[in-house]
Amino acid sequence: MNKHISRARLTRAVLASALLVPLLLWISGCWLFNVPPIAAFTINSQAGQVPFAVNFSAVLSEDEDGIILQFEWDFGDGTSGSGESVTHTYTTAGTYTVVLRVTDNDGESGRTNKTIYVSPAEPPGPAASFTTSSTSGTAPLAVTFDASPSSYDAGVISYYRWNWGDGSTGYTKMGSHLYLSSGTYTVTLTVYATDGKTGTATKTISVTAAGGTTPTSGAPSAQFTINFDDITQTASTLVYKNHTVAPLQVWFDPSASTAVDGRTIATYTWTFGDDSSTHTINSTPVKHVYRTDQTSEVFSVTLVVIDDVGNINSITKTVKVYNYQPKAGFQIYDTLGANAGVIAIGETLVGAQAVHVAGETWKSDNVIYSSVQTSSTTVWIRSLPPTLPTWVGDSTPVQNVEPLGNATASTHPANYEDDSTKSPNLCFDPEGQGWDAIANSYSKTVGLPTGWTNASWGIERIEIDWGDNTTQNYDYYTWVMNGNNAASTADDGLFMHTYAPPGLTTAQYTITVTAHDFLGAQASFSRTITMKTGAI
Repeated sequence: MNKHISRARLTRAVLASALLVPLLLWISGCWLFNVPPIAAFTINSQAGQVPFAVNFSAVLSEDEDGIILQFEWDFGDGTSGSGESVTHTYTTAGTYTVVLRVTDNDGESGRTNKTIYVSPAEPPGPAASFTTSSTSGTAPLAVTFDASPSSYDAGVISYYRWNWGDGSTGYTKMGSHLYLSSGTYTVTLTVYATDGKTGTATKTISVTAAGGTTPTSGAPSAQFTINFDDITQTASTLVYKNHTVAPLQVWFDPSASTAVDGRTIATYTWTFGDDSSTHTINSTPVKHVYRTDQTSEVFSVTLVVIDDVGNINSITKTVKVYNYQPKAGFQIYDTLGANAGVIAIGETLVGAQAVHVAGETWKSDNVIYSSVQTSSTTVWIRSLPPTLPTWVGDSTPVQNVEPLGNATASTHPANYEDDSTKSPNLCFDPEGQGWDAIANSYSKTVGLPTGWTNASWGIERIEIDWGDNTTQNYDYYTWVMNGNNAASTADDGLFMHTYAPPGLTTAQYTITVTAHDFLGAQASFSRTITMKTGAI
């Protein structure tokens, strides 16, 4: 029996020693065997575009019974690195598994990994490029610039901006600039794409002082007058009077400029303030046509004269040009259906004009349609022609090639607003429509002064946004004026659109009509329609 007790005590002693010794070693910091290190790392970003630079840090890695001696990185793209903190740049799009391997002082190692996502590089923006008529010369030096070589494979260039290097700027694809003083000028072209991206290009223009002998006395005197056309041609019964409204034709006469005794003026150089210029060698008046899409715009006109010995003088005056902004308006027919827009519904004819009758159903307001059926989701709107004939041409044989009468920003046709709601029901231009009533045909050029091609008063087109991601454009002359200078039917200005059925829910759309004039100005007006499957 004592023998068995001795064996039990021995067994307990061995087990106690087996448990106690590691505990004492742990407390004292000594191990009988090595514990592998634990690998861990952080990254500053997990996803990005090529080129994608990532910072890796392994400071969170640890070894509880020793120290980590090596940090080895596999970046997953065939490259590797070492060190506790590293940076790596990915140059190709893809998904990469980054592996960190740490090794301690006893040769044991630990691993961990993370995934990096690299997307393709953003396509480059537009490439700006331009040509010049000259890169050097004597003052005053006129240089023509052309940005046509600029390109953008991934989109469309919509806007050009020039910095001429002397504190002035320009905003056209092709422009010209006059350098009056000697110096070196850095010209910068910035092109803007519709997606917001830009591109730049620069060139240097070197201008030297004008040559010639040193004059014994004074410089020439630069002078000019500003004149507007006042033309009456009895043969064609044409009258033109316009002193303010674009397109505005202006004559500049430099004949009052003089040189001192014994000298002559050799050149006359004009800059018109709209990125255009011209040169003459005599005092013949020059003509220029101004256009603007702004309510008003002031253009600085500069004349530089140089005499035969190189003396220079200049003078600057201004021309203010107006564009009375177009107005937009329309009505909505309050009955749905593809046949709702026939001529006779809700209106009748008085002479050439469609006028309201009792029970009219054209609304100058928002419209709610109830009990909408899937087969009847066609909506009609209309933008009436302005009251004729005075809005388009004179009733007399004389056609005034000028803005309508004494047009102002508040000028409007008699039928502009709905009688009851005073809400806009048609599109018009306060300046009238610049068409030749004598020829009784639509023309942007007939009867207008030379140089007015593609420029006239009046509405050029109507743009309709139906509110369901559908946009349409209509020629004003064809759709509103019915192809004439006088409205001949009552369905002028009618437009229709079919919407998707509203289903079980209520559908609401905002219809926006935008009137564009010939010079680029525009105005918008909106109304809302609501379609309900049940009663209102």
